[in-house]
Order: sequence, then structure tokens, then C-alpha cells
Amino acid sequence: MQANQVAVIQNFYLSIPKPMSHFRKSLYVLSGLAGILAISWFVRQEATKNPELPRNSAKSSTREPGGSFREARLAAAAQQASVSSNGNTQPSDSAIEMARAAGVPATVGKSGLWAGVMPSDAASGGSKAFAVARAGASRADLRTDQNGMFQRMHSATGQRIEFQVSYPGMKSTEWVDVGILDGGTLEPTGPLKPDKNGHISFVFHTGPSDGSYRISLTTSDHDTKMLDIWAGRPEWEERLTAN
Repeated sequence: MQANQVAVIQNFYLSIPKPMSHFRKSLYVLSGLAGILAISWFVRQEATKNPELPRNSAKSSTREPGGSFREARLAAAAQQASVSSNGNTQPSDSAIEMARAAGVPATVGKSGLWAGVMPSDAASGGSKAFAVARAGASRADLRTDQNGMFQRMHSATGQRIEFQVSYPGMKSTEWVDVGILDGGTLEPTGPLKPDKNGHISFVFHTGPSDGSYRISLTTSDHDTKMLDIWAGRPEWEERLTAN
């Protein structure tokens, strides 16, 4: 109860004549309290009916695109590459909405290159390294986590990707051995010498199959980093199966 309402009740109680019985005093106080509560209820009801009065509508106006549950959002994303009976391959409205909310392009896995948010550099294992990947007009900036893993990239199958990996402070006498673990092709092969800025550069082509293509980077002082490219249909989408 607000302070001004309490003061009104107290003043009302003191204004009652002294000779009046205790029962009648209590009756007057209860009547006054009921009147104040009725007025407060009426004001709140009018506020909810009047659209010009301010009210908190944030809760009712926000919702999670694609549904309130993770399964619903994954189901919306799974429609992205599904082929309908008439051969239409355009993403559905729900898939585009989910992709926009998650920051994922609707064309991910079909063309270009995309990578998620870089991990925090608060904990970085081994030698510090940064990478830039380019595929056509698209670019991804990469940084390792505490396990030496760069954040996952998504690209199309058969995609040509140019990499530049930077090792700050690497000497010209050191080298980086670049190897592929899951197929694809690499140019050039063998250990790579850094330039004066500690950069190494190479080109990688993803293979024809959907899935993960990993590239290992091992320096001459045995520090290992890993690049991970998911090619083709994104891993959160359901695979199309034949009956």
C-alpha cells in the first residue's frame, strides 16, 4: 500500500469522534480501506483499456524466431535445402527467419564462405595465431580457442578457399607444416616458410562430398592448430533420405 493511502486512513481514523464505540470506529476504517482499494482497482482497469497509457508490452512482443524450442528452430533450418515436389529450392520463410536470428546466411553451404563469431582470446592455448579465409567476394576472420581450434567455417563443396595464417613473432628460420585430414586438395604442399610478417599462405579446395574438411597446422616448435571447414549442406540440417 502506498504511503499516501496509509496517511489518508490514519487521518480518517483520527477524525472519528472520541465517544464513538470501538466497533463503529473499526467499521468506519474498514469502509474507508475498501473504498481506497476499489478506486485503485478501477484506475488499473482503465489503464489497461486505454492504449495511450504506457504499459510494458516487451514480454508479449518478443518471441524466438523459428519457435520457442531448439527442435523447432532446427526443423525450420532443415527446410533450407529441402526440395519440394515442383523442384523449388528456395528457402522457406521460416528458414530465412531462423537464419537471420542466428546470424547465419540463408545460402550457407551453397555458395561463398561463412564463419561464426570468433572465440574470446581470454584463453588461448599454445602460440597465438590468426587466420583470414577468402572465397570469391566472401571473407572469414578466424581465431583459435584454448584448444587450438579455429571456429568452424561453412562453404560449398568444390570450393576454392585462400588462407593466410599469421603467427605473430614467428622467425624466418621456423616453418609450418600444413596437412589435410579429410580429403580435398592443398596448394602448395609440404612445410611453408613464413614471410617477414610471420604469414603463411595456401589454397585449399573442398571435395565433392558434404561434411567436415580439417586442415592441421604444426609449427617447427610442435604447436598445433586446426582449421575446420564444413562443406555442403549445414550440419544442423536433416539429410535427405530415399525411401
